[in-house]
Amino acid sequence: MWEYFYKFFEYAPLYIGLVLVPAIIRTVVDAVIIKIPPSTFSLPPKQERSIMFISYEDAFSTFVGTALLFPLYEEIVFRACPYIFLGLTGLIIGNAVWILAHPSWQLRYVSGLPLNKKIGFTLSTVFYYSCCAIFFSIPWLQGFGLLSVAYHMIHNGILTLGGIFTEVELPAPWKKEESEYFRESRGLKKKLEEKFFKDTKPSEEVEEEEEELDIDIGRKFFREIREIEKPVEVRRQEVAKRVAVMKIDDDWLFWRL
Repeated sequence: MWEYFYKFFEYAPLYIGLVLVPAIIRTVVDAVIIKIPPSTFSLPPKQERSIMFISYEDAFSTFVGTALLFPLYEEIVFRACPYIFLGLTGLIIGNAVWILAHPSWQLRYVSGLPLNKKIGFTLSTVFYYSCCAIFFSIPWLQGFGLLSVAYHMIHNGILTLGGIFTEVELPAPWKKEESEYFRESRGLKKKLEEKFFKDTKPSEEVEEEEEELDIDIGRKFFREIREIEKPVEVRRQEVAKRVAVMKIDDDWLFWRL
């Protein structure tokens, strides 16, 4: 156990020389030569949300996935298993796949750049992750693969926490104007919702009145029909009675003939 503790600090200079220094070089190349903001590729692009807030569940999920799950998965799949089953050759192949896997998804976010800048970005990315692969492979070759996983988790954890802290709202004077803007936006939204619900209530009453009006019109229509049909039925009955009387009256029949 103490041997792992000593080795952890023994690898610290290698981490600085093979991870931090190449990261600075890559950042300078991307920002100065290729003209890409440094924060664009530090982590996968974030979902659209308020620049003032990040929810607890999003922060927790991002940290667990990026700082814990991905490093463990990558170290086992791309370095541990290839090295155990195929030796040094397998470790080289696994590292090559791991190196190329990073620019493969990062290039999608520079699709608007000219081809020469895309190629330059690919070269700088391959350079950086090649240096990282060398560092993370050394503990595996020396029998301290657990330290490779630990360093990978610490490295990703620092980047992830840095990205999260940039989104957490802090009591700062320069954020006052932004907070007032979002507060006014929420107030406007509330007013619109209140206006919307106030407008919908009368419309529902109007619909009910229209339905009642339709029913009244229907009743009036059928009532008028009954009033019209009733005299007709009376006249028919009177005619039938007269015909019956006429049949009995022989004089009327003679006169009719």
